[in-house]
Amino acid sequence: PESAARIMMAHALEPAGPLWRFRFDPGVQGAAAFRYTEDAVLAFLRQIAIPTLIVRGEHGHVPGPADAPDRYAALRFGQHTELAGAGHHVHVETPRELAEVLSAWWDSLP
Repeated sequence: PESAARIMMAHALEPAGPLWRFRFDPGVQGAAAFRYTEDAVLAFLRQIAIPTLIVRGEHGHVPGPADAPDRYAALRFGQHTELAGAGHHVHVETPRELAEVLSAWWDSLP
């Protein structure tokens, strides 16, 4: 939504003369030089031995619909949920709903 975009842009831009530029570290911009295979990602996820909650926006792109079920299943103590209407930036787009989900999950831990 436009409100989320405004929040993100207020923190992500800085003036550069008559123009604006992103504040992000140039070393982390662009495509990654190395990408893990899906088998490697699943192997990493299987090693996580603590309670883990994955919160994904309904319209988010990570993990993709094809990879999500296998990734969720790889987490030994994992749970996952999806926030309706949210995209990739659930913390900006649906902060109240995210806080409620995190609080309920935290309170459910032994």
